[in-house]
Amino acid sequence: MVVHFLSALYPLAIGFATPLVPALLQWRTAQGKEDPLRRTERTGHSTRSRPEGPLLWIHAASVGESISALALIDRLLQKNAALHILVTSGTVTSANLLAHKLPARAIHQYIPLDVPRYARRFLDHWTPDAALWLESELWPNLLSELKKRNIPAARINARLTAKSEHGWRWVKSWFCQINSAFQVILAIGPADAQRFNALGVPNVQQAGNLKLTAPPPAADEKASATLQAKIGVRPVWMFASTHAGEEELALRVHTTLAPKYPDLLTLIVPRHIARADDIINILGDATPRRSKGEWPQPDRPFYLGDSMGEMGLYYRAAPIVCVGGSFTPKGGHSPVEPAQCGAAVVIGPDTRKCEDLVDALVPAGALIKVRSEAELARTIDRLLSDIVLRDRMRTAALSATRQSDIILEQTLAALSPILTAAGVQAT
Repeated sequence: MVVHFLSALYPLAIGFATPLVPALLQWRTAQGKEDPLRRTERTGHSTRSRPEGPLLWIHAASVGESISALALIDRLLQKNAALHILVTSGTVTSANLLAHKLPARAIHQYIPLDVPRYARRFLDHWTPDAALWLESELWPNLLSELKKRNIPAARINARLTAKSEHGWRWVKSWFCQINSAFQVILAIGPADAQRFNALGVPNVQQAGNLKLTAPPPAADEKASATLQAKIGVRPVWMFASTHAGEEELALRVHTTLAPKYPDLLTLIVPRHIARADDIINILGDATPRRSKGEWPQPDRPFYLGDSMGEMGLYYRAAPIVCVGGSFTPKGGHSPVEPAQCGAAVVIGPDTRKCEDLVDALVPAGALIKVRSEAELARTIDRLLSDIVLRDRMRTAALSATRQSDIILEQTLAALSPILTAAGVQAT
């Protein structure tokens, strides 16, 4: 009875809210959260024509999901010369990323808001032959419309945290109804699969974490050689994707370690480069900055990597990387990219948003999770002084992130019935 009530109440609530959508979209545009030139896509009005032939729809909510889908997209397009792939996401940052990353025969559109007539308009235009939804985002109206049209669908890289499972327990039947749009659900790991099963969701399998299949960040060879030459033999560690408060933490850790390592270089790369001037106020005006074409200097303890699109450059220059957003209540950022570049990776206590990746890299010996500032300082000290440990972690990091072929093959094998039904070759 609860499921019927909720399944009726949700569309009703959406219906009452629909007249407010134009104002909502205008407000979000003013906040920089919508693209003004493509805002109509959010109401199901497509700005691109549907290509002829088979079309696979992949929904990746934001940046992380979009990156994790790239290797799968490449593999499917390589195997199917006539295939086109529609990729949807809901954020401007993911759209900007995909504009540069998507290969030929892959099209990006913004996901329409979960209004029934927007969903129908979107699906009427694109008529996908199959659909793959990544991770944890669920839109009941879109999925209901997908199911009504008998479009084969799967949920891949599916995540379900303990907190989410606890919340869904109150409406288990509705959760199962929403997920019934998927013929198969590929969970990231055993814990996620168990949570789906505990809620009564059938057809749950495991295939590995697609985030480990994403290509490593690129680096300009000339710039990389220059940066490493400027660092020379100095001991160096990096604090990556920092947020406010973490630069001060890096400064304190550096001050703690400097008596033992007088020529220590601390490389700081903020999550948001717009904060660069504020960070310089913390580190000192003489700190060299990448955005000004400067390089590390022998008499300067810090280097600020305040440039866009060069994480691969910085990761390759630092054998030890601490991942930010984990010492502030941000949930942590992905440790995969530094691991792919062969760094010994350290992360702080708050890893809510990347727990699946931490759980994959810690047992592999590629990552150390610390609980406090003091523990961070001790860990960086140990990795700077213990070359054997550092190199062992770096080797483990490369090994753990070179499983892309295995994970892709497992994923494609599990998806084979869905894709074959849509005329797409999976393996």
